[in-house]
Amino acid sequence: MQEFRLSFGVIRLMNHRIAEVIVDDGVEMTLEHIGEYHDFLIEHLEVGSGLLINKSTSYTYSFEAQQHIFLPERIKAYAVYTPSVSAKLATDSVVMMQRKKLPVTLKTFEDYDEAMTWLKSVIQPDADTNAKA
Repeated sequence: MQEFRLSFGVIRLMNHRIAEVIVDDGVEMTLEHIGEYHDFLIEHLEVGSGLLINKSTSYTYSFEAQQHIFLPERIKAYAVYTPSVSAKLATDSVVMMQRKKLPVTLKTFEDYDEAMTWLKSVIQPDADTNAKA
């Protein structure tokens, strides 16, 4: 596993197909942060990868950031670890805003291990079929 510090938090690369994102407590994710986030994902992950979004910290998104959070041309599935009611409600709000154009598979989990297991089951079967773009 490799860990990278970005301006808004940490991204842990589990392998070339799965990463975990942990945004720092108190951050407001802006459109600039989303650009940095997407650039990182494009550089480090293969097409058809998966992300585990770890919402164990408290942070927010600007309206513009919410509109551009997903990266469907690179990310196939999102597992969102929501250990608290507020984390679950915040996730549900972003998903509701994007429901008509939600281009990927997204599932929320209250248990971290279940989230990672599900993500691996969705992503790993394709591991040999997609090349890095």
